[in-house]
Amino acid sequence: MRTPSVFRHALLLLAAIACGAQTAQAQQAWRPQRPIHVIMPLAAGGAGEAILRSVTEPLRDRLGQPIIIEPRPGGGQWIGADAVIKSPPDGYNVLWASTSLLTFPMLTGSKRDMMKELVPVIHLGDTLMLLAVNSDLPVKSVDELVRYAKANPGKVNYGYFGTGSPQNISGELIKSAAGIEMTPVPYKGSALLLPDLLANRVQVAIDAITTLKPHVDAGRIRILALTNGYRSGLMPGVPPLAEVGFPNLAIAPWNGFFVPTGTSRDIVMTLNREIDAILQAPGYAEQLGKVAGGIPRGGSPERFTDLLHKDQAQYSQIITSLGLKAD
Repeated sequence: MRTPSVFRHALLLLAAIACGAQTAQAQQAWRPQRPIHVIMPLAAGGAGEAILRSVTEPLRDRLGQPIIIEPRPGGGQWIGADAVIKSPPDGYNVLWASTSLLTFPMLTGSKRDMMKELVPVIHLGDTLMLLAVNSDLPVKSVDELVRYAKANPGKVNYGYFGTGSPQNISGELIKSAAGIEMTPVPYKGSALLLPDLLANRVQVAIDAITTLKPHVDAGRIRILALTNGYRSGLMPGVPPLAEVGFPNLAIAPWNGFFVPTGTSRDIVMTLNREIDAILQAPGYAEQLGKVAGGIPRGGSPERFTDLLHKDQAQYSQIITSLGLKAD
């Protein structure tokens, strides 16, 4: 009498095992069978490529396929983005991009929306941005900079690159919140901005830690604050703007990976898991801080999507209120 019951239980057990095996197989179904092309919408070299290579080199080993970086600069990162958007959604064309991809359409009046044309894979990290002054400027704090600018209207220039960039937005927010005049001077990149900051042709700049720190160490540039809204071990002792009179000012430029719409969840999650494992590996945070002044983030695609929606609303409001337009 017990035999059918035992047999029935055995069948159920075998079915459960088979189901579990199929589920595990499905979860690991996508593995790349040929090289993956990562489109970088910036010129080769610089902090952007350093950040990207810190992930693509270990990712090559984890996936067992070459990772080819292709620079496609221009168009507010949209030239590179379009190359991925128009590619097959098969996991072999991936976009690495940063905040400017989100803000550029807001500056041009374009109807393009990255959230409708791309699928977020993972938030790689944030770039630590510093409010810096030439050491000849007689200020040692943000409060002193505000008082100096008020006492010397028209005599303080601030340099940035990219209208609507996080650097530009931070500078304009400081001006607006403090009620001061600082003449904005646009540049096409840090390489052009830095010599003018060192020569005191522009007195103030907002730029990445990797660009500025060597000159801070040499005593030619002074750091007043971080724009990111939080303290960082990369610059201990330097307060965020939120702690020195600007409680609502926190601009943290992000960067991350995207794939075309229509890409399967299986592909997205394989890329997410493998990249997140790199970001969480012991020693990676220190490595990223050294090579590019970056702060690793990681997490799920949904977490990155939530951040992007929040930033989209925030930047849209800021750009509209400040009346910023593309150069």
